[in-house]
Amino acid sequence: MTFKTNLLILPAYFFLYSCDSSDVGDESTERADVSDEARLEQDYGQEDRVAKSAFEGVKRYRADAEQGDAEAQFKLGQIYFHGDGVVKDATEGVKWFHKAAEQGKPSAQYNLGVCCLRGYGVTKNLTEAVKWFRKAADKGNAPSQGNLGVCYLRGDGVTKDATEAVKWFRKAAEQGDAEAQYNLGVRYFLGEGVAKDTIEGVNWYRKAAEQGKPTAQYNLGLCYSRGYGVAKDITEGVKWFRKAAEQGNAEGQYNLGVCYAKGDGVAQDDVTAYIWTNLAAVSGSKSAEELRNLLESKMTSGEIVEARLLSRDWKPRRYQRE
Repeated sequence: MTFKTNLLILPAYFFLYSCDSSDVGDESTERADVSDEARLEQDYGQEDRVAKSAFEGVKRYRADAEQGDAEAQFKLGQIYFHGDGVVKDATEGVKWFHKAAEQGKPSAQYNLGVCCLRGYGVTKNLTEAVKWFRKAADKGNAPSQGNLGVCYLRGDGVTKDATEAVKWFRKAAEQGDAEAQYNLGVRYFLGEGVAKDTIEGVNWYRKAAEQGKPTAQYNLGLCYSRGYGVAKDITEGVKWFRKAAEQGNAEGQYNLGVCYAKGDGVAQDDVTAYIWTNLAAVSGSKSAEELRNLLESKMTSGEIVEARLLSRDWKPRRYQRE
């Protein structure tokens, strides 16, 4: 059997900060449009929050925010944006992000940039988004540096410039930003804005993969399975496909299924191959659907039932760094 494996090339996404106690907060690994909703408990530093205390917390933040406290303004913006203890109101959230951003708070500048870019609570304005990303990036804010790189890569609100994109990806990547590390790895593989260097590309994929980024884990697995920028090692490739697959990455699931179907880097096992290809097929992978159907044609009815039950009960796992 012959199955295709494709290198997955994706740009970074944009996301909003959760409430943080410093100018550089925790970011979601996948950098979706909006991160997990911030919870007031995290801000208060207490575990036994109830509705009343949440309401009191909102009043406390408002009082401080109206006195010009940038941190309180930022957190009040998050509260309104996510609807924590108040009616959800993105416009009101943007208002408070703007006040904090004008005082130079990088995380607020970043969030305001995202809102301008996406049109969250404000008219979409790519030029304004770049302006706020740049202000935060110049202060060393890694996610802002990464997203400024994306803007240059796409030509969003600024003249398209791959070299400038690489410059900002590198600044963020060197601070440990997984999204920027992944994007820098992609640029090295494509030779876009930087001289093509698959070895250096693998280096950055690995850094992002070790932080749990599924697409980087999948690409690293493919590099090992094909010998792109690293000595070919199917077993190591399977290891990284599995890490991506266990987090729900469809490409990782499909390629892990291929490995089980062929017995590459792992013992051949049609039932396990069916489980992973079925999961990828459910996510929309046509290649996985074709392989699943091929596997089904040679499996016993008992094996098919077992594989379907195991697939049905499967749950994604949060990445645990070794």
